[in-house]
Amino acid sequence: MAPDALIATGPAPSAPPAVAPPPGHPRFPLIDSLRAIAALCVVVAHTAVFAGFSTHAWTTALWTGLTVGVPIFFVISGFLLYRPFLATQLLGAPGTAVRTYAWRRTLRIVPAYWLALTLLGWWAHLQGVFTHDWWRYYLFLQVYSHRTLYGGILPAWTLCVEVTFYALLPVFAAVMVRLAARTGRAGRRERIRLELAVLGALAVASLVLRTIDLAGPRTVLDNTLLENFDWFALGMGLAAVSVAAHDGGPGAAVARRLARWGPACWAAAVALYVLVARLFPFAAVKVHGIFFQTAWGGLAVHVAFGLSAALLVAPAVFVRPGSAPARVLRWRVLAWLGLVSYGIYLWHDPLLGKLLQHGAYSWWRGHPFLVLTAATFLAAVVAAALSYYAFERPILSFKNISLSRPAGRAARARRAVR
Repeated sequence: MAPDALIATGPAPSAPPAVAPPPGHPRFPLIDSLRAIAALCVVVAHTAVFAGFSTHAWTTALWTGLTVGVPIFFVISGFLLYRPFLATQLLGAPGTAVRTYAWRRTLRIVPAYWLALTLLGWWAHLQGVFTHDWWRYYLFLQVYSHRTLYGGILPAWTLCVEVTFYALLPVFAAVMVRLAARTGRAGRRERIRLELAVLGALAVASLVLRTIDLAGPRTVLDNTLLENFDWFALGMGLAAVSVAAHDGGPGAAVARRLARWGPACWAAAVALYVLVARLFPFAAVKVHGIFFQTAWGGLAVHVAFGLSAALLVAPAVFVRPGSAPARVLRWRVLAWLGLVSYGIYLWHDPLLGKLLQHGAYSWWRGHPFLVLTAATFLAAVVAAALSYYAFERPILSFKNISLSRPAGRAARARRAVR
């Protein structure tokens, strides 16, 4: 089997605008379903908390700890957004101007978020949205103050981290080009090794900051890119391996192994997650929905969650046809839910609060958690679908408009300045 056959790409022109890659770059369709899985994990984690599940018992920590959906989203972002930069630099794929990249990211994230924040702020009376701190919520700055950290749409703290990553990614890519030129690592193999070394060093630095934060007085930094970059780095590392494997390149052997071990990757991800819930249920430090006895425990779960996420994402990038991960991720329902997963993520928590206000917890006293989860998920899917088809999709149709100035116009502009 050719190495590229192991990389789960699909034709980009047929992709819906929400998940379409930059022009000239491959699409990874199986990742759509992973978005749905990540969103469902977060929904279940939040309903478990409101259903009164204790994080001190490992059996219920299995549910409250499903905030593992967050690192899944971050690993996906690291992979999908960084791969085009590397493919342009190392494979000669079409480049995307920074302004066009920023335009695409803005259309994907901002309009849907502003719509949800405004409507839910009014209907669900979200804390802080219509106060003097309104600008913090609309500009993705609420995570930088304890006063606003728990206001607005609570899960949107992750968007603040994502937006920071979006802003810094072109800078990182440019720095890596210069670093590779200065160190004489222009070849694909040498460049990929440099990429992995730098990403590893930055991930370790991020973990060191998190350890210091957990060991001392808690700050807001644990909700920023500084202490969560290691999760993005895992996705960026997968992007590096994917580019290295193109056309039988130096990463082809790794791609073949990851494709062959797809089911084992998923099994390891589940086993690692269960181990976290089993070993760290009794403590006083809360991290990602689970309590831990020491700062080292909190660090361990953060690392384990990141590794679990990477192990889940890898089989969606390097696929062996007919494998269990491939069959699951090709389910059409999952793929469609992945298409509207951004809306599910934005709407579910405020909708959960409204359901609780209307007595959803007592609708079925025998199994309130199941009822609460089902009601929240269905309400969020309806809201997300309406948001996507009536609002997001028309806006996203402008994603591929190039904002780069033609060379002639740019030259004329430079002459005019002189």
